[in-house]
Amino acid sequence: MMRGGSPRHHLRRMIATRWFSRERLPAVKKLLPVLLVLATAVAALWWRGRGPEGFVLISIDTLRADHLGAYGYPLDTSPFFDEFAERGTLFEKAFVQLPGTLPSHMSIFTGLYPMEHGVYPPDSVLSEEISTLPEMFQRAGYRTAAFSEGGYVAGRYGFSRGFDVYDDIGKSKPGGAAETVRRALEFVDSLKGDDRFFIFLHTYEVHDPYMAPEGYGSWPGPPPDIWQPSGANLTAASKGELSFDSEDLEYFVSLYDASLRFVDDQLRRFVEHLWDRGVSRDSWVVITSDHGEEFFEHGSLVHRQVYAETLHVPLLIRRLGQRRGTRVRSLVESVDIAPTLFELADLEDPAASFSGRSLVSALKNPAEVIRSQAYAENLTSPTRTLLESREDGLFQLLVTRFPDSERRELFDLSRDPAALRDLSGTRRALARDLEIKLEAYDWQARAEARREDLGEEQIERLRALGYLQ
Repeated sequence: MMRGGSPRHHLRRMIATRWFSRERLPAVKKLLPVLLVLATAVAALWWRGRGPEGFVLISIDTLRADHLGAYGYPLDTSPFFDEFAERGTLFEKAFVQLPGTLPSHMSIFTGLYPMEHGVYPPDSVLSEEISTLPEMFQRAGYRTAAFSEGGYVAGRYGFSRGFDVYDDIGKSKPGGAAETVRRALEFVDSLKGDDRFFIFLHTYEVHDPYMAPEGYGSWPGPPPDIWQPSGANLTAASKGELSFDSEDLEYFVSLYDASLRFVDDQLRRFVEHLWDRGVSRDSWVVITSDHGEEFFEHGSLVHRQVYAETLHVPLLIRRLGQRRGTRVRSLVESVDIAPTLFELADLEDPAASFSGRSLVSALKNPAEVIRSQAYAENLTSPTRTLLESREDGLFQLLVTRFPDSERRELFDLSRDPAALRDLSGTRRALARDLEIKLEAYDWQARAEARREDLGEEQIERLRALGYLQ
């Protein structure tokens, strides 16, 4: 903003002080073209700070943090994300609470742990007694719109509540994220100068079967003669029903990376459009994921277990006008996103009741310790896990209880980030201490989720995504 007022105000001052006097008129005429260009540029800058202002929450489904350059990945999968992160706040240790699309996204929307909101696949619907973050934005007068690719982020599960527009048409072909972004940009173009907005953008582009558009990815030579990496096939391979070798696995990873590279281009397209449309630099963009993906690091494919490859996700929070990037090393959880946006927007809502913690203090002071522990549970096995940041490292304990046996695993992720060396037999005191703390995580349901018949259309969409057989 110009110091002392608008461009029109400064023009009036120039006239009032006889800057345009008859004696100066010849010189002014010569300078007039330059003055017009400068006035236009200054007015544009002044207006850019006064455009529509709001919040954008972007979820890239199935994106593990360690495949992004900003998190240390050596391949060029995310040039725009990395560049955008250089002037944002990157949370190095963000973990989801369950590696499943439906419950994880619901935790992001409500700021509650899965056991609290109770929304699990395939047919649970969020109770009306629990408010979502979009509902709070809507009640505060924001224009709200969501553009998802359906499946387990379909509006029917309770995600559509609080949105003026909830578009969940879904991904129908490789490169479908481009169409999802196009629809979102149409909404951006509809915003007026004094609008406040909340936008949710979601894509399955990185999700199996890892089908990037032509021109993305560069596998050396002909691809292996292998089955398509659909959800059903990957699950069958995890059970030993389909065979594959190390080259096939490398090929799947290359397809995943190619899909990510395409999504990165779509991120660039979306964010640059925000700039071009004059969206206020005081608007905020949050980029994250609902879970990661396994590539047989621990004997499984897709996202069936609760190791770091499925729980560790990117979390980037940036004000568009932010100039300096920072990194936060504290543990944080997906349930922390909703209370963070609530505080950034300075909302007041009597229905707000989050279990997550606001990260705003860490945005101001990156050294702030938000959490020393992070919790997660599993959907496909009776496994619960606790991560704890201690003076001597970041440790993860996994406890699996079967009807007739129990299994414990302990990893030092600070020295063994791939979690390959189980320390449960050598550091028994630490394992016991973490298990006692894990047992204390016992949430009660805030309200009972109801169950609704899926209907044939939703069943087919879930089958297409590999969620149902």
